Amino acid sequence: MKKEKKVYSLVTKEILNIVTSLLLVVAIALKLMNPQNAILQLTIKILVYAFLISYIGISLFRCFAKFDIEDEAAVEHYHRAKRKIFDFLWGFCSGFGAVGVIVILLAESRGSALAEKLSFTISFWHFLLVYYLIQLAISTYFIYFEKREA
Repeated sequence: MKKEKKVYSLVTKEILNIVTSLLLVVAIALKLMNPQNAILQLTIKILVYAFLISYIGISLFRCFAKFDIEDEAAVEHYHRAKRKIFDFLWGFCSGFGAVGVIVILLAESRGSALAEKLSFTISFWHFLLVYYLIQLAISTYFIYFEKREA
């Protein structure tokens, strides 16, 4: 008698996404702070290795585990989660950008050094942090919608 594989839910799949995203978000946030403390630098290395191990382990688990078939409700929940997150991001960036432009223009017109202090450089790590924060938020919202409608 052949034993059937256990079927995992799509929520389990998203929880695994949350675990990997959260590890990497914390590691990148610490990296961007650029700590000079040896303990914090060691913490960053440990988090990066934990991310790599969990990512490889979770990827292997996904290869050999069987998940529920995505039905129309799950696809709709995922699209609704993405729509909510991107609507929030669009509104936040629009408001933050408009306020930022006004503050910098006012600071430059007064000739203060505040305008130089408000400028910053965006690096690859910033983009990676934003990407994984978005992925974390979408997965969390998807789980919320799936559990609420279950």
